[in-house]
Amino acid sequence: MAGFSKGLFPIESAGTLEIVVKMVAAGMGLKAAYIKLKSGPCFEPKYKVVTAAGKVRTRAAAAAACQAQGRVLAPITSANMNDVLKVVRASPDVNLTVFDSVIIDSWNGDSYVGIDLELVVSKFGASVSMLVFPGYPLSALT
Repeated sequence: MAGFSKGLFPIESAGTLEIVVKMVAAGMGLKAAYIKLKSGPCFEPKYKVVTAAGKVRTRAAAAAACQAQGRVLAPITSANMNDVLKVVRASPDVNLTVFDSVIIDSWNGDSYVGIDLELVVSKFGASVSMLVFPGYPLSALT
């Protein structure tokens, strides 16, 4: 869907506004765009990279940053990995030029006796490892 983007943005005390911008062929090789606005309910995303506290170095600091947003540090499983990767790769604060990481709570239900874990992400793959570099917390809805 090249040339197409959309967003859902909350508007304080007035509901929400969805903005859709689409590029369309206008003939003779020309392109035109239109914007479509509509209102509707705004749903909090299931997963979100928390950047308000900056990159942190421990699971405890990551959990505190998530809690400040009313969320929890995200547990990652084989089942939710694709959804998580979409969110992390879409975050403008995560650098995918080489690789970057987000701090997670657990992998497939195992917190590895409290060892700090990170999800290392690149354009091409991802892996769970022991925390090596500071990272943004990955939060989930409570």
